Amino acid sequence: KGKKGNLAPTSADYTVLDMWFLACPPCIQQHKEIKEKLPLLKQHNIEIIGISTDQNQEKWQTYLHKHEYNWLNYRQDGTQNLTEDLNVSVFPTYII
Repeated sequence: KGKKGNLAPTSADYTVLDMWFLACPPCIQQHKEIKEKLPLLKQHNIEIIGISTDQNQEKWQTYLHKHEYNWLNYRQDGTQNLTEDLNVSVFPTYII
């Protein structure tokens, strides 16, 4: 929603961080699969949280809204770089 936030523990049994960006074809393909499997994941108390490295807020928000990807999604703003802190260099990367 364009607001800054912090990742916080969830009540889910498992949380999967999805590290991605818009110009990553495998990332985009995986989002289609995540959307399809989201009810099953929720049934098993698994939460997905997207972490995007995209710099363009508008393109990122438009993409999520257009495809109705309604799971939690955050965009790194450049001041804090989770992908760098976690040494992520391949996308998509999933961390449980």
